[in-house]
Amino acid sequence: MSTYNGITITQMINFGQPRVGDPKYAAFSDEKWTTQWCMVHHKDIVPHNPGEAWPLDFYYTSTEIYEDKDPSIYKNCAKGGDPTCADQWWTFSIDDHLNYMDKPMGSDGATSCVVKAKFVKKCKKYCL
Repeated sequence: MSTYNGITITQMINFGQPRVGDPKYAAFSDEKWTTQWCMVHHKDIVPHNPGEAWPLDFYYTSTEIYEDKDPSIYKNCAKGGDPTCADQWWTFSIDDHLNYMDKPMGSDGATSCVVKAKFVKKCKKYCL
């Protein structure tokens, strides 16, 4: 749990988040926010960057919720890059980064509070 501008943050859900640190940073992040997830849609390219191979050593900071190509199929994955989830792919797609939960992300879709609230509600169903 953390506080930001006077608001207590108890959980965090990211959509298509890149790797942002090494395993030590991931452990720190997991300690600060014990309830956090990263939703990854099918072959989304962004969560695979930057790379995890030496010397980069980037690592996922939260539990992955994998959304299959069929947006009604979700899987709660092992931490750190589950080879049965997004890490199963060797080819990637920018289009998969722009669509989550069968909705377009960005200025054409997920900018309204109503749409975002529906995303969070649906994600919580699979994350909790």
